[in-house]
Amino acid sequence: MDQLEYAGGVLITMYNDTRQVLNDTGQPCNPATVVREVDAVARFASAEHEFAVTEAARRLARGKVKTQDVVDTMEIRDRIHTMAVYSLALQLAVFSREGVQRSLDQAAFMNVSIGGRPRPYSIA
Repeated sequence: MDQLEYAGGVLITMYNDTRQVLNDTGQPCNPATVVREVDAVARFASAEHEFAVTEAARRLARGKVKTQDVVDTMEIRDRIHTMAVYSLALQLAVFSREGVQRSLDQAAFMNVSIGGRPRPYSIA
């Protein structure tokens, strides 16, 4: 459970950082674009979580629920999957795919440098 809570914290931080960049830069965020990216990303969720995750992430993207509502009402696995899908979809909707990849590479490097687990795949 500790790893799940750690992952959840990392995802919330990633989400908050993305929202802060959007606020600081005034970058517009089109909900329809975020929903489209949610649909593209959510299909990679495990089958038993896909529906709950997709629906929650779509509701977040459309502004029908607040992030805290998702965090408070979902079981930890669904919450983590939802925040992962929504955070990534939000970044993809606003920033380039290359920019998102660079950001994820930096986060993985930082995680390894502080003693976290390395990414399960090569970036080469």
